[in-house]
This record gives sequence, structure tokens and C-alpha cells, in this order.
Amino acid sequence: TTTTAELLDRLQRFSNDTLEHHHLALNDIHRIAGHEQLFDTLFGYENYPVDTGAIFGTDGLTITDSATRESNHYPLTLQAQPGPALDLRVEYDTDAFDPAGIEALIGRLQRVLAAMTADPNQRISAIDVLDDAEHARMDDFGNRAVLTEREPAPVSIPAMFAAQVAGAPEAVAVTFEGGSLTYQELDEAANRLAHVLTGYGAAPGKCVALLFPRSVEAIVAIVAVLKTGAAYLPIDPA
Repeated sequence: TTTTAELLDRLQRFSNDTLEHHHLALNDIHRIAGHEQLFDTLFGYENYPVDTGAIFGTDGLTITDSATRESNHYPLTLQAQPGPALDLRVEYDTDAFDPAGIEALIGRLQRVLAAMTADPNQRISAIDVLDDAEHARMDDFGNRAVLTEREPAPVSIPAMFAAQVAGAPEAVAVTFEGGSLTYQELDEAANRLAHVLTGYGAAPGKCVALLFPRSVEAIVAIVAVLKTGAAYLPIDPA
């Protein structure tokens, strides 16, 4: 629920609270913390003092341009340089990142910064970092086209089985150890057993325990229980 304005205010207060520790070198922080590396991404704000007198031609000399170049061992570095417009420079380890990945990262950063400046009271979590192409890829990865389809009406297993029996009654439904049943035969056997089970109280909301080895009869019993509306509880005969 943090907004851009709240985040910047928090960062400002945190920075002010740690000013007295700015003299501590990074090597000393690593030593005190007991870790050789505390982070792998670096952000630097290069607010260097500038001698404006030298720039504007004092003593007959005029500086027309200046540039700085720094390097570090971190895989990813973002440097901000103040000026008429804020200049951002990204440096990266080519063994860890490729140009396409960095371009995508820069694009996301631009979208975040644009959203933050457009509405400082917007929640940070509501900012969309992806572009249209990335959203399309995410939709493809997540199979969104299928997920957004209208959910079909629920169909019970007995209803689906009945449709299969009606559509292909002579097709083989079960085979085991040389024996087999067609869908029609399986349906008839399951119906006979379902009538018996109903007489013993099998009904929706009830549970029927089934103790069978792997066999054709086990399939008949499962279908029969489902036809009564009850649930079946398979028990391992071993």
C-alpha cells in the first residue's frame, strides 16, 4: 500500500538517519557484517561538486564538455547523474546479462519512473512494469486464452460414462489378463451392482469402501458406486 511519495519520504528519512555512518568504508562494513559481499546490484547518484567559475570561463579558460568513467566489480550498476535532465547510465557484466535483457530492464525502469512521476500518490504495487509485448508473452505462457474461456457446465462422471456408452457401446472399455468388457457390458454390470448397493444404503453423501485387487471387477465396482451418487474408498488388499 506504499505510495511513491511515501517511499521517497521514507528513503529521505533513512538517508538522514544514517549520515553519521557515511564515513564507514564498504570494506569495513563487509568485515563487521562477516560477509564478503552484501549485495550484487549497485545504484550510484553522482552528485559531484562543480567549480562553476571554471566552467564559465574564469581566467580565460572555458570548459566546453566533461565526462567521467568509473568501473566496479558488481554485475549490475545504475548510475544517476543530475543535470537539466536526469541522466541514467547502466553498466553490466556481459557474463551475467545479455544486451536484450538489459534493454528490457531499462524499458521497465522507464515505465516505473514515468508512472511514479505521473502520480506520486499511486501505490507502488499498482505500477505495471511490463509492456504490451511482455503481457502478450505472459498470457501465452499462462495459457490465458483457455483460462478466460467460459467455464463449461459441470458434468458428473456417470453422465460422461453414459455418453461414452451411447456413443461407442461396442468399444472395449476395460482389459485385464486376457479378459475385457465393452462399454455396454461394463454399463450393464455396473447397473446391476448399483441397484444392489442402493438397497444397502449407498446414496449421495455416503461412502462405500471397496476391497479389490487390480481386476475388471474393481472397475465395475467403482462405476457402480459412482452411479449411486456415493463416493468410493479404495482399500489396498495387501
